[in-house]
Amino acid sequence: MSGKKKIIFAEYFSFIGGGQIVLLNLLKGLRKTYDVEVLLMKEGPFETLLKSNKIKYTIITAPKKPRYRYVFAYFRFAKTAYDYLRNSGASILYGNGFLSLKLMALPAYFAGVQMIWHKHIIVDKKPLSYFGLNAAFLSMFVKKIVCVSYAVMRSMKDAGVKSEKMAVIHNGMDPLTFSKTQRNKIRAKYGMKDSFVAGTVGFFRRNKGIELLIDAAEIALKKGKNIKFLIAGKGAQGDEEYEKYLREKAGNKSLKNNFIFAGYGDRKLFVPAFDVFVLPSPAEPFGMVTLEASSMTVPVVAFNTGGTPEIIKDGVNGYLVNEVSAEALAAKLFDVMKNKKQLTKTGRAAGKNVKENFTVKEQVDKTASLIQGVIDEQNRG
Repeated sequence: MSGKKKIIFAEYFSFIGGGQIVLLNLLKGLRKTYDVEVLLMKEGPFETLLKSNKIKYTIITAPKKPRYRYVFAYFRFAKTAYDYLRNSGASILYGNGFLSLKLMALPAYFAGVQMIWHKHIIVDKKPLSYFGLNAAFLSMFVKKIVCVSYAVMRSMKDAGVKSEKMAVIHNGMDPLTFSKTQRNKIRAKYGMKDSFVAGTVGFFRRNKGIELLIDAAEIALKKGKNIKFLIAGKGAQGDEEYEKYLREKAGNKSLKNNFIFAGYGDRKLFVPAFDVFVLPSPAEPFGMVTLEASSMTVPVVAFNTGGTPEIIKDGVNGYLVNEVSAEALAAKLFDVMKNKKQLTKTGRAAGKNVKENFTVKEQVDKTASLIQGVIDEQNRG
């Protein structure tokens, strides 16, 4: 026996996105202090990542549609999860994201395991919204909620979650290295050598604003032909039709040869080729891609919404667009491309901002302190 307190981290999704990278960073940092184990609810690439980092995990397959009305499938899952937790010796269940906590809240409650919720998403502010009602309900089962930004915390408060349960801990990352060789390689491959390149990388989800970017590209290209747009990514699992729709939308004559779908690939390979990274999400809770691009000294152009202003200062270490519209995004891109000297300065400041203010160490230390606070309170009780 190591003598370390055991923390189980619940993860619903099997792909490798921003939330999973955040979780991996926490696991690698916290295992020095705690006995960490992951409860996975699906097989997939994230499992492979855990194996390669020698992190313990258990798989309990979740119902295909994690809604409580699928009562028999859910309760079969819940019984297995309850038995697992009862025999695990865990001090805390750490739910990474909404679905992870939603599926594990009742098993953990009845197993007598304290819960922490890592909240990545801004809650819909519409009255009686699905996520708003669930946020308020699930918050009753947890001791603490880690919000990735103040924007997320405000949205949770608006949904009825008590302020004293929440703490903001920004995501951190180990800075990536800019590669001029890789920049030249990608720009040559796609015929962008002498162009101003605005690009984005990631899964094509309907809340990520890719349609806005395509509309902005069409507007921008009417003002200047020496600009190209490159998207590296693919449709999200289960919504591959959306990628087909985006490709068709970008295939009109005005965008031909100037809007490139490069397919899915490691963002480290594509981002160096960009002059600016475009984050077209109407309201991003806290984009890891913003940190990643910034760390490679590629400034980000994004809307002045969500958690983005907690990372970017307009014209200092990136660029913020005050109106969520294709027209405003196009206007900002056109302004940025006219001042390349300022662009270089902004990129350097972006890299410095990540190194100084968004480190993995700071995130791990703050999370460890929050976890220990829950354990200490439990011991006092």
